[in-house]
Amino acid sequence: MDQFYSYLWLREDGSPYYAGKGVGGRAFRSSGHAIHCPPSRERILIFSMRSEAKAFESEMALIDLFGRKDLGTGCLRNLTDGGEGASGNIPSIEARKNMARAQTGRKHSQKSKANRSAALKGRTIAWGDKISAAHKKNKYRVGYTHTPETIQRMRAAWTRRKAGGLK
Repeated sequence: MDQFYSYLWLREDGSPYYAGKGVGGRAFRSSGHAIHCPPSRERILIFSMRSEAKAFESEMALIDLFGRKDLGTGCLRNLTDGGEGASGNIPSIEARKNMARAQTGRKHSQKSKANRSAALKGRTIAWGDKISAAHKKNKYRVGYTHTPETIQRMRAAWTRRKAGGLK
């Protein structure tokens, strides 16, 4: 069973700047947020909850308590009062099948086709060539071998990350 929680991100001076609800490692990642999480885990406060509903309630209470900057009521950079959102970013297999089924056989209107055509007229970029050149410059392409020094640095970084990471 997943452990839901609410969390606060703190500024260097210890004042909060964002409140949220999470599960797993959500509080420790910037992805999916409009702002960045603190660089240090010491500046993240976690409040464990028994259920997702309680975590949403806690998030709303934190936002209400500290107030929102955009409304001029407080110090948080949240853009909503909380309590909304989903627990996971990835739709279930069944949901994906339903979305695919809904798009099957769908046709673009003549107006849509004309708008797309007009937007692309006059472009001289050969997209295939541009993509090919980008792949050739990408050092992470298949078959690339890291130097022993790079491997050692990556191993050390991974070890540090695991030591301070979530279990």
